[in-house]
Amino acid sequence: MRTEKSPKSLIICGVGGSGMKPLAHLALDQGLTVLGHDHNKSPHTDELVRKGMTLLKEEDFPSLEWSSIKEVVHSSAIKDHPLFALAKSHSIPIRHRSEWLRDLSLGKKLIAVAGTHGKTTTTALIIHFMEQLGLNPSYYLGGDFASKLPSGRLTDSPYLIMEADESDGSFLKFEPHIALITDLGLDHLDYYQNVHHIIKAFEQFMAHTDPEGFVIHYWDNPYLKDLSKNFFEQRLAYGETIGSDMRILQFKTVLGITSFSVMLEKELVKGEVPLIGRFNLLNSLAALSVAYALKLPLAEVMSSLKSFPGVKRRLSLSYSKKGLKIYDDYAHNPDKITAVLAGLRDAFPSHKIHAIFQPHRYSRLENMYNEFIKAFKHSDLVYVLPVYSAGESPKKDLTLFQLAKDIEKNSTVLAYPCHQSDFLCQSVYEHLSGRDIVVALGAGDVMKVSNELKEFIKEKA
Repeated sequence: MRTEKSPKSLIICGVGGSGMKPLAHLALDQGLTVLGHDHNKSPHTDELVRKGMTLLKEEDFPSLEWSSIKEVVHSSAIKDHPLFALAKSHSIPIRHRSEWLRDLSLGKKLIAVAGTHGKTTTTALIIHFMEQLGLNPSYYLGGDFASKLPSGRLTDSPYLIMEADESDGSFLKFEPHIALITDLGLDHLDYYQNVHHIIKAFEQFMAHTDPEGFVIHYWDNPYLKDLSKNFFEQRLAYGETIGSDMRILQFKTVLGITSFSVMLEKELVKGEVPLIGRFNLLNSLAALSVAYALKLPLAEVMSSLKSFPGVKRRLSLSYSKKGLKIYDDYAHNPDKITAVLAGLRDAFPSHKIHAIFQPHRYSRLENMYNEFIKAFKHSDLVYVLPVYSAGESPKKDLTLFQLAKDIEKNSTVLAYPCHQSDFLCQSVYEHLSGRDIVVALGAGDVMKVSNELKEFIKEKA
């Protein structure tokens, strides 16, 4: 939906980031004049420029016509920015992205997807089946489809599908028609004090749900099961054990396709999805639960899942040749890493699994250290890269050698500290067996190392 351009401009800071790029798409679709700034020019910023955004450079800041600017929007990742002081001096509002998205959601049937892992894939699955059924939803996705769909879009549809970010508590600003929670675990300890603080936040998220809507959650998470008792009339649960409304009976993954059968109340339903792993099957059931809640035709929804294109950096296959497959995944906390590696082990039981691990943020590694060093039990070898700091400084004196040693001891695997990418490439290559799965794990720039590995292997072939 493109409307006539507004005379007022919106400035988006960090516009190339995964959480701001879809917001820029939505603003452009809304007819706003969008000025974006990012320290790094990228394919993401190029895409937005082609759509009509103006990409600002720092030398442009002093000459901005502030009388034509409505507001400046940023994420929690940006604590300060040169534009903030300029905006304040001109009395221009500076708003968090969640406030802007909340305003956008008013008047829409909001399907908000939260959870400590699985949000992006689940959100993408919902967008995909609604798109395939011709419902043309508005959406906000904190990732990139593996197809040509943009990460954000505004339409005339009554539905808005959105990732709701719990990492900074901003998901509490929304009042969803459907609140979907994929999981609840220990994470985001740079914001939350402990797991009880996290639980309280998710309880509040459930409480914000439209009384005529639904609270959908993963049944086998004990925290969510306990919280949902207060929302019995609205609750719809999916999982693997008795008590869930949609329950997995069996599944099998062959050549990247997971076929499954589930019990929906008293009806047996069968389907398949081009994804690997138990965790992705649960993401699929979460999406199907939304379809069930909205009374959409489940047979058509099931059929549409077969063509799901996937999401980039969510166990996405980037190389496949001569007994070697290389995957990239955004997993950056212990539960996510364990789930991804377990999925690969289920799908490739006779292969050697190599995990390339780039810790993301010193705070996350330090706060969850004991969980991280136990997260690699489903792999055979782990190659440990330096921490991607995301602007943080370490509080503890932890060496790469010690981290690798502790992973090796607690996950019962071989682990190698790799200070440089060329050493990592050589190490992986020397340990290839002819039936290998390599997965690059992390929310930083580990994909660059993965690309270097692919080039290294091509040269050796």
